[in-house]
This record gives sequence, structure tokens and C-alpha cells, in this order.
Amino acid sequence: MEMKSEAKTEVATPTFGKRPRLKAGTYLIIGISSLLALVLMINYLSSQYYTRFFLEQSRSEKLFAQTVRILETLTNQVSIMVFFDPEEDETLYHLVTSLVRELAHATPYITYRFVNPARQPAEAERILANYKLSSLKHRNFVVVEANGRTKLLFANELGEYKIDILPQTGNAAAQYRRKLLTFRGEQLIAEAIFSLTHPISGKVYFLQGHGEHDPELIEHPHGYSKLAEMLSQALNIAWQKLWLTSGIPSDCSLLIIAGARLPLSSTEIEQLDTYLKNGGRALIFLPPIAIGDDSRIDSLLIRWGINAPKKIVFDPQFSPTGSDVLTAGLNGEHQITRALLADTPDIKLRLVLPRPVQPLFRTGTSTPDKPQVVPLLFTSEQAYEASTLRAGVPERNPLQDRQGRFSLAVAVEYGAVKGITAERGVTRIVVVGDSLFVDNELIDSPPANRQFAWLAINWLLIRPSTIFQGTWAMPVKEYTLLLTPAQQNTLKWLFLVIVPGVFVVMGSIISWWRR
Repeated sequence: MEMKSEAKTEVATPTFGKRPRLKAGTYLIIGISSLLALVLMINYLSSQYYTRFFLEQSRSEKLFAQTVRILETLTNQVSIMVFFDPEEDETLYHLVTSLVRELAHATPYITYRFVNPARQPAEAERILANYKLSSLKHRNFVVVEANGRTKLLFANELGEYKIDILPQTGNAAAQYRRKLLTFRGEQLIAEAIFSLTHPISGKVYFLQGHGEHDPELIEHPHGYSKLAEMLSQALNIAWQKLWLTSGIPSDCSLLIIAGARLPLSSTEIEQLDTYLKNGGRALIFLPPIAIGDDSRIDSLLIRWGINAPKKIVFDPQFSPTGSDVLTAGLNGEHQITRALLADTPDIKLRLVLPRPVQPLFRTGTSTPDKPQVVPLLFTSEQAYEASTLRAGVPERNPLQDRQGRFSLAVAVEYGAVKGITAERGVTRIVVVGDSLFVDNELIDSPPANRQFAWLAINWLLIRPSTIFQGTWAMPVKEYTLLLTPAQQNTLKWLFLVIVPGVFVVMGSIISWWRR
């Protein structure tokens, strides 16, 4: 019997020595390094050579053609600084910062920085001191700087708002909600860039020789040095005094008549009228009649559809001291006062013994060939006027002094229609029935006084140009999601239970399978 033996074979288990492991590790490191180098090279190339396009038709990010034309004219650096606390208006902050980034993408000549005063207090203090804007510590604004010149834009100028009064309970104070309707930031910043890179060669002149406030008086409470400093430092506009002995210079971009009290000759009145007819710009502050006014400026104003009688307006309901008046209302339709109202509908200017300044003709009856006179500041319905002075004390004459709502300032525009444009451009005038509210003592008390002067000067100095034709304000869209209670419950269960539950189940299945 033959026996066969089966040979047992052993299967050798493969093992790795030090050399194969080292070799595999080296290959792994080389592969990872190569992948990392490839990613870095792709990132570098994409940052230098790229094409940007918009996935949606919304204009919230895309620049208008007018802005692009302005940017194409740049040859020098332009710096934009956004001084803004986003918690105060998150929507506007997002629109402004997105716009500034888009401007910087469009041209290498624009640089920018964002400063949050709440999180960067030291940097904010340094910037305010550098631009001499310490009074704007609690305000949001944008500074555009080029060629050593600056242009400041308040945040409330960059948009148009609607003020909604919220329902109030009991005797609680009224509360308001601001709703941003349109965004005008692109147009205003583009205009600022254009005006800084194509500067006005003219000057601002302060009329002198008739008892006006002196822009060189620094220590005197009734001097105008703070207003003059605002022109030279914040607006970067040259100014000087002017006597009408040799007429109004051709480089006069704005004439300021601050509280003229002594008589102007007939020749001087005609010089002023001719300057305005030729497209001049004038900012006129009328003196209180309690200190006298024989200037005859009121006769010039009548030619331009403005009635400024020699009376004093009192408004006991809005008068902290009896001699001053806090404005009870502002015109929300005009560019100057609309920006003021964007902060709060309760904002008030403080005027001292103001005079009524109102359209000579009823509002709405003007024709295109006549000056358009628009009231800006108003008293309450309980205000009254006084025309009689006894021993320097105003006294109301019931036979000729009326009671009611008065206008204390007006804005005038002439030549803004085709075929009527004057030699210098569109004539613009702002007249206020008080000259003390922007003197050294009161220009910052309250701060709304300074801001009104700032906005009025900016409105007066704006230069119309065909390069801006077609620019329009961008509407801010607001979407409301309407859901029934059943739909709200469905969404709540979907996001709180079903979606997390799917991941829990999937994780449990994978864990069980691995075991």
C-alpha cells in the first residue's frame, strides 16, 4: 500500500523594510508639495490674470457707465476712507463698502480703507484730528482725497430715507424707523472724484465793507473764522475778503454775504444782480433787525422772488431762551435739508432772532423763466412775527404782524432748464434769516448748524457736467417672505428635526457598517 504525503506550503506575509517605507514617505511628501505648489501657482495666476463678471442683473455691485468714464480720466492716486459704524446702518454700510471695493477693482488709481470708530477708537481719533473733524466723532462719513484736496460726504447724503413712525403705547415717546429707499453713493462719490481731480480754479469771497462778519476774527464770538476754516480745511476751497470797489472777480465761485448791515450803493446792488444773472452763486445770511439792517439787500432779493421783511420771528414753543428759535420742520424734498432729515425727523437748527424769508409768490406758481424759490426751514404754527422795536425790544403789532407757520430760509435756482443757462451756469442762491447761527459761538451749537452750512455750500458749488448725464439713484430692494402659520410650522420642523435627523441616521448607519 503506497502512502502519499501532502506537502504543506507556507505563504509568506509581505513586510516593508526601512528603505521601502522611507521611499514611500518621500514620494508622499513630494506629491503633497507638488500639489501645494500647483495650488499656489494657480492662486497667483488667478490674482494677476482674471475676468470678473456678474451672475445677476442687479446693479447693486455693477458700476454705471458714467462712473467708468470718470475713472478712465484718472492719472493720479485717489484715496477713499470710509468712517462708519456698521451697527448704526448695516444696509448702507454694505452698499458703501461694496461700491468702494468695486471702484478699486475698476482702476489701480484708487486705494481705500475702512475705519470702524467703535472697534478702532485710537485710529478714529487720529483720523479726526488729521482732518480737523473732531466735531464729527459720532457721525458716519466718507472722505475722498486726491491731489492734496479732500471731499467729505455724510452718510445721510448717500441715501434717501423714509421715516416711519412706530406704534407707541401709553405715554411713551414716539419712536421712528428709517427705511433706505434709494442709494446715491455712486453718483456722489463719482462726482467727488471728478471735482477733486478736476479742481475748481475759483475762490469763495466774503463780502466786506458793510458791517459783515469777519472771517479772520478767531477769538471773537461773532467772527466767521470757523466757517472759513471749514472752507479751507474740509472743503479745500481758497477764500478771501472782497470789497466791491473794483467789482466781483471772474474767479468768484461763491459769494458769501454774512450779515451786511450798512447801506450798499445802487452800483453795488447792480453789481450783485449782474453777477447772479450771469450764473453766480451766493450764500446770504441776513442780520437780525434788532442790531439794525440798512443794507438794502432785501431790495435785491425781491428781484429774485424772495421776500425778507424786516421783522423778527418768535416761536415760544420752540425757544429755549426766548430770543432763539429751534426749527420745527425742514423741507424733505430739497437736497440740502433732505440729508439732514435722514438722521432723524427731530433734527433742529438753532437761529437767533431770525427774520422770515419766504417766496415772494405762492409756491408752485413759478414758471421756468423765473427763479424757482423753495423754502427750507420752518417754524411751528404757533409762531408769530414782530415788526416794532421799543427801546430795542421787539413788540408785536397785531394790525400788521401775523401768526402762523413761517419759512426762515430759502434756496433759489435759475437757469436749470434748456435754453436759459447763463454764462457761468445755473444761478443758485441760499438765503437764511439769521447770520449769528453760523458764527464762531453757535456754528456747533447744535452741530446741525454746521452741517446745514456744509450742505448748502456743497449744493451751491456743484458743477453740472455732461459726464454725469444718465447717472441715477439706485433703488434699494426689500424682500418680504410671507408664510402662513402652517408653512411656518413645516419649516420649523424641517430645519429643527428632519434635516438634523437625516445626518444623525446617516452617521449611525456608517458607524454600524464600519463595525
